[in-house]
Amino acid sequence: MNAAMQHLEPAERDRSRVGDVVGTARPLRRTPPAIAAVGDGYLLVYRMPSLDGATRIATAMVFVPRTAAPSDGRKLVAYCHGTIGWAAQWAPSICVEYASHPKYRSHWEYALPIADLLAEGYVVVAPDYEGLGDTTLGVPKTGHLYYNSLSEGRSVNFAALASKRLLGDRLSGVWAAVGHSQGGRVVLSAAENIAELQAHERSLDFRGGVPISPSTNTVAKMNERWQAVLDAQAAGNPDTAVFYLGVLSVYSILYVRSMHSAGYAIDPAMMFGERALRFYYECAHLAFWPLMNDITEDAVRYVYCDVTDPSRVYNEPATYPGVRIDAINSPAFKNMMEANEIGRVRVPGDYLIVQGTTDSYTPESWCRELVNGMLTNGTRVRYSVHTGADHYGVLQRPAARAVTREHLRQIFA
Repeated sequence: MNAAMQHLEPAERDRSRVGDVVGTARPLRRTPPAIAAVGDGYLLVYRMPSLDGATRIATAMVFVPRTAAPSDGRKLVAYCHGTIGWAAQWAPSICVEYASHPKYRSHWEYALPIADLLAEGYVVVAPDYEGLGDTTLGVPKTGHLYYNSLSEGRSVNFAALASKRLLGDRLSGVWAAVGHSQGGRVVLSAAENIAELQAHERSLDFRGGVPISPSTNTVAKMNERWQAVLDAQAAGNPDTAVFYLGVLSVYSILYVRSMHSAGYAIDPAMMFGERALRFYYECAHLAFWPLMNDITEDAVRYVYCDVTDPSRVYNEPATYPGVRIDAINSPAFKNMMEANEIGRVRVPGDYLIVQGTTDSYTPESWCRELVNGMLTNGTRVRYSVHTGADHYGVLQRPAARAVTREHLRQIFA
């Protein structure tokens, strides 16, 4: 960290409005090396509207380049992170400051793409999202409202507003959003809620952004995953079937836990068999990867070790008492997920969707469907496909990073 860094005093003092900065923005205790080489990092505490009409405390990291700023102020990019977990402790700001990422420890998968943006001269705000963050700062302990489009979009939009109120004329007011996986859909959730933001601050000029490997059309995709379980089972590949069982179960637990917090009347006992239900109640506080590992290991034990029929070498994976496919297709679950889908309406701005061809979490065909739907709705969008890149590898691809930078240059021109 730069020894000369001081707390950033807000250009506009806290008046308890949504989008206001709470206190001062302090320097991060630790900044990833790739980012520290080109900019300084701060922890921003701000106010945002919640689903219940109240005002909630939220947190974000703000990264400021060290290069000289243009006379008319810098452009702002909101960088939206992917799935990490439901509990408040898995906020990216906490993982970055304490080198406690549940999968990568001291490494942050978004450090290099954010360093690219700082090198372009942009200020970057990286929101934790509502319900993720340090609870000692006032972040609610209720957990993240995962996949709730309104909550996720507001988290980004009011982080942008708070950044403007923090930095004042050092920002031009022109901004865009970039996001990966869950964050890819959050880019479009933010766009769908721009009118609400503009009602609070007309000077902010949203230009669009770059969703990278965005998740979408959830129920249809969950059914495809279930079919993959059945196909792998029929082909005599129980290990592959177990992988898809793990993916289905961990996402379903996060969906139901979060939507339950958002007020949806979803009965967990209807959604899950006994083994997955235990994870729902006992392990939902875990981050995505540990939860995925625990569920997958349990499914392996069920398939290979808990065999009660002596005529069988292994139990059929599809009989694992995990998420129930009939519950996924129930009106209650389908309506809940459909209410929070993105890409169904025209949104302002220009977009570039970036996708890898070997992505097993959000396959290329899924993103192509999203692009086609957005074009049908009249949204301005282009599609950039990168051969051989998987879900996380696409973030590091020089070509993918280059097209992201070029798209931002174009929409900021």
